Amino acid sequence: MIVAQHALVYYAPTRKRRYFSLKAAVNAEATTIILNRYPEERFESDTGHYYHIKFDEPERYCKMHRRLSKLILNCYKFGRPG
Repeated sequence: MIVAQHALVYYAPTRKRRYFSLKAAVNAEATTIILNRYPEERFESDTGHYYHIKFDEPERYCKMHRRLSKLILNCYKFGRPG
């Protein structure tokens, strides 16, 4: 038998998705904000150039992701608008 249930979910507005855990929502939100700021560039066959911050600058990406995730989580916990 099918039963309707209510579950606590977290909504990531930039990603426009719902997540079951707060950590997943924060990670998705941080990733989306970073990729909106530093968009992926397509491969150029004549120069052979391709840019994606996650792969071309992994240390910088990890640092930005960690700091932004912490900021988003603190905004959620303390009720400050983003």
